Amino acid sequence: MLSFEEFQEYVKDHIKEYLPEEFANAEVSIRTVKKLNGVTLQGLEIWTPEIKQSTGVTPTIYLDGKYENYENGVELEVIMEHIGNLERQSMDLPEDVAEIKERYKDVNYVKDRLIVSLINAERNVDILKDRPHRMLEDLAIVYKVLVNKDKTGTGTIPVTNSHMEYWGLTEEQLYETAIKNSNMFEPPFIDDMDRVAAEMLRERGMTEEEIEEFQADVHPKMYIISNASKVNGASAIVYSDALQQVAEMMGSDLYILPSSIHEVLAVSAEDRDLEDLEEMVRSVNQTDVSPEEVLSDNVYKYDAESRTLSLASANAERIHDVAVCEPSEYTGTVSEVVRPRHHR
Repeated sequence: MLSFEEFQEYVKDHIKEYLPEEFANAEVSIRTVKKLNGVTLQGLEIWTPEIKQSTGVTPTIYLDGKYENYENGVELEVIMEHIGNLERQSMDLPEDVAEIKERYKDVNYVKDRLIVSLINAERNVDILKDRPHRMLEDLAIVYKVLVNKDKTGTGTIPVTNSHMEYWGLTEEQLYETAIKNSNMFEPPFIDDMDRVAAEMLRERGMTEEEIEEFQADVHPKMYIISNASKVNGASAIVYSDALQQVAEMMGSDLYILPSSIHEVLAVSAEDRDLEDLEEMVRSVNQTDVSPEEVLSDNVYKYDAESRTLSLASANAERIHDVAVCEPSEYTGTVSEVVRPRHHR
């Protein structure tokens, strides 16, 4: 069996055999791509002379998952054909890609599409050095430009310090604009965990009576908070009044459990053991959440009267000191726009 390094080299050396003649003179490379929370992936990129001269954009096909398939017994030939198919499908990139690159230099275009996202500050110190942001306890509010949203997914471009300087905007302007746009493009979504669980149990064949008995014996009332697309939905606690809505439904302050960057869970802060909740969050992050999608191992408390969110941990002061990451100085210019990231 090939090692991961050997697998990468094999793909790089042989991928043209699975592509049309147009790729005969293409440049094939593999680069390390930094993702959230210190996660790195190996990405295959194929550049034809035509692509370089036209859109200047080519897809990145991540090989880490493909290697897992190989380790699990999928034949190398099948994997190569799949990678070739992915590349062929991307040949007809949207005609507006080049146009997006030009529009991205227009501050008015950008201001109409700015949205916020929420990430862990301590785990993304290097990323935050190049991103305008503001702190929320151990989390960082960052900014993206929404370039497209349709049934195939959501395409965004992260805002860097050089972008902000090029547009002549301040972080305060980014924040105010992105908060407003996020409410419009990604309105908050609140769902009752009991309803979600009941649907799953019905699919498994449970009767309504059995479902009621099951729910009476398990968790207390819990709500899911996300956004309309369920992508980077944890940020809804920043730009909407979702927490206040749930607090009013609960009739109490809330403990907020960061399920992932895509959603949080809210429970009443009354009669809850904080240590148990923290252990549950840590356990779920270690076993059920992709490393790059972990938001935090900490639990937060929402005070309904003051409408404020803070770390609930007894070690909150220490955690906050470790997590603080001040925005760096904003220098540089925009020379090119990165390829929009699509989330499905």
